Amino acid sequence: MKRDFKSYAALAVCLCLFNTQFASAQSQLEYQSAVKASEEAVTSLASYNSFEPDGGDNYEFVSCGDESYNCESFCCNDCCECDSCCGGCSGSNSLLCRPGQFFVAAEYLHVRSTFSESVAYLTQTQAVAGGTTILTNVFTELEYDYQPSYRVYGGYRLCDCGGVVQFGYTNFDSSANATGIAQPDTVVLAPDKVNSLSSGTAVVVNSGVRAQSYDLAFSKTIPLGCPPNVPCGCQDTCCDDTCCDECCCGGWCPGWDITWSAGIRYAEVDWNRDHNQVDTTTQVVGNTSSTVLDFEGGGPRWSLEGRRYLGKKQHFDLFLKGDVSLLLGNIGITNTRATVVGGTPIAINTTIFDSTQIVPVLDIVAGGTAYITDRLTISGGYLFSAWHDLGMRDTFALLNDPELQDPTDITFDDANILGFDGFFVRTEFSF
Repeated sequence: MKRDFKSYAALAVCLCLFNTQFASAQSQLEYQSAVKASEEAVTSLASYNSFEPDGGDNYEFVSCGDESYNCESFCCNDCCECDSCCGGCSGSNSLLCRPGQFFVAAEYLHVRSTFSESVAYLTQTQAVAGGTTILTNVFTELEYDYQPSYRVYGGYRLCDCGGVVQFGYTNFDSSANATGIAQPDTVVLAPDKVNSLSSGTAVVVNSGVRAQSYDLAFSKTIPLGCPPNVPCGCQDTCCDDTCCDECCCGGWCPGWDITWSAGIRYAEVDWNRDHNQVDTTTQVVGNTSSTVLDFEGGGPRWSLEGRRYLGKKQHFDLFLKGDVSLLLGNIGITNTRATVVGGTPIAINTTIFDSTQIVPVLDIVAGGTAYITDRLTISGGYLFSAWHDLGMRDTFALLNDPELQDPTDITFDDANILGFDGFFVRTEFSF
C-alpha cells in the first residue's frame, strides 16, 4: 500500500507540474499572440494611406518607447522626433512629415480669348414698308477659336510641412477672323471707313491674342480634418493620449486641405485687330485699319486652393483654386489707318494711346487629380482668366442716317476685359 501510495503521489505531483507548465506555456502563447496581433494592427494602420502623392512611401520606422511607428504616418513630437524624416515634425498633429523633393510639370492648354466687346463689323440693312424707312443695325463680334497653348513649372517642396517654392511660365494664344460681304440693301461697316458699300466688296477682319506670364511663388498647405475610414484607437497607435486628435489617429494626408500662396508675376500681353476693305472681284485691298495693344507689367500675386481627397487610399482628389494679381505696367495702343484710292495710299493717320496703369487679373481653376504613382500625378479641368483694362477700347459711334452713313472716327473706352477660358491637362513628376 505504501508503494502504491507513493506511486500515486508521484503521479499526482507529475500531473500537477505538467498542468502548471502547460498553463504557463498557454498563457505565454496567448500573450505573444496578443502582442503580435497588436503589432500587426499598428503596422496595418500605420501603412494606411502610406501612398504619398508628393513623395516616396519607403520611410523608416523609428522607436517610440517600446513601440515602433512609421515616420510618415505617425509623428508624435512629444516622444518620437522622426529624425530620419528630414529633421522631425513641427507639432504633435503634423500629418505631412516627408523629405524635400524637386518637381517638374507640363500642362497642355486648349483655350480661347474672349473680350467684353470685340466688334468685327456692323451690318446695316435698309427697307421701306408703307412709306416708312426701316434701318436695322446688326453687330458681328469676333469669335475666337480654342487653340493649343501651354504652361510649364517646377520647384522644390521643403521637407516636413515647410512649404513649396515654385516658378512657372504660361503662354496663351488665340486668334479669330471674320468676313462681311455687302448684299442688296445691305452694307457692311467697320471703323476708320473700312466699309463694304456695294455687292462687289467685303470687309475682312483678322485678330490675334498672346499673353505670357512668369510666376514665382511660395505656398504652404494646411491639413483639415482626418483621413476617411480610419478607425479610432489612439491608445494603440500613439505614444500617449496627447498625440491623438478627436476623430482619428493620423495618416499622411487629411480628407481636406487648404493651400495658400503668395508671390510675384510678370506679364506681357499683345493683341492686334486688322480691318481690310477688299474688292471680291479683283482682290485689290482698299482702305485698311490696324489696332495693336501692348502691355508689360508686374506685381504681387495671391492665391487660395481647396482640395478634397477621395477614396480609401486617397488616390484621387477634386480642387478649386482662385488667385488675384495686381500688375503695374504700361499700356500702349496704336491705331493706324490708311485711305487708299486706286490701290495707292493717299493718307495715313496714326492714333497713339499710352498710360501707366494697375491691371487686376483674376484666375479660377477647377478640376481633379489622379495619383498614378507616389511620384507621378495627372490633373485635368477648366480655367477662367480675366485681365482688366486690356480689352478692345475702340467703339462704334453710329449715325442713324437713312442714307447709311458709316461710323465716325475711332474713340476709346476705359472699361473693358480681356478674358481666357478653356480646358487643361497637367502631368507632374517628383524626384
